[in-house]
Amino acid sequence: MTRLSPLVAKLSSRLIIIGLLVVAFAFVAIYIGQSFRIREMREQSDQKKAELALYEERNTQLKQQLEFLQGPGYMLYVELVARQALGLARPDETVILPVQQGANGAAIRPGQAPVGQKVNAPPLEQKSKTGWDSWWSFFFG
Repeated sequence: MTRLSPLVAKLSSRLIIIGLLVVAFAFVAIYIGQSFRIREMREQSDQKKAELALYEERNTQLKQQLEFLQGPGYMLYVELVARQALGLARPDETVILPVQQGANGAAIRPGQAPVGQKVNAPPLEQKSKTGWDSWWSFFFG
């Protein structure tokens, strides 16, 4: 039995060393895996922060645009366009239109030709063609 004791002691010391090495490798592997995961999460965090900065910038732009659109300057611009480009007026206003004078000094009303000029009549409305009529006239004239 004395011979067995040193063998068991040698074997148990080797098992302890192997167990410690396995545990050490496991800790190193877990540490490396966690460090890769931390790096990925930091990259995602940086990406989300950049997105947040873009959204905050867009939000401030939209707030400024909203303030402008709700301000009096924009309403004056809308009224100017409505009056000049669209020819609109407020319901309580009286619109005075200038009248053109013809060669003989007579007033020309809108839609009326000056004396001595021929009015171009609008073309007569044509009957709308169906799809088959359009194709037939395209191929066969």
